[in-house]
Amino acid sequence: MIDAVTSTIYGLIALFFLPTGVKTEKAQSGWLTALQRIKSDHAFLLLCFNGLTMAFVFCQYHSSYPVFLEEEGHALRLFGILCGINGFMITFLEMPISALVRRFEPRWVIGIGSVLVSIGFGMNVWIGSLTGLVIGMI
Repeated sequence: MIDAVTSTIYGLIALFFLPTGVKTEKAQSGWLTALQRIKSDHAFLLLCFNGLTMAFVFCQYHSSYPVFLEEEGHALRLFGILCGINGFMITFLEMPISALVRRFEPRWVIGIGSVLVSIGFGMNVWIGSLTGLVIGMI
């Protein structure tokens, strides 16, 4: 319910307060033109591929991670604790870290962040201890 309310508020803010984009000529606004532009934009395609691979990682986190933890002999409440650690870090560290890395080129920041997420999640395969799981979450 809270997510629905906050999403609605954001949608209304975006609708009424964000500036409109640059208008293009009718001849330049068709699907064929857009697809050709996307096909030639290699940086955008890499960003999309990165987003897709990260989506696989995060889908595993929500669907299979609790099952994995249980199969490794951990109490299911450990998943809640790890989610709490993750939420705490996002709440209190995301903005300061974003301010620090703003001076670097975005593709490097996105790439390194994606590699770190993958390493942290991949650690679970080899390190099943409680300490290892917490380190992987951090």
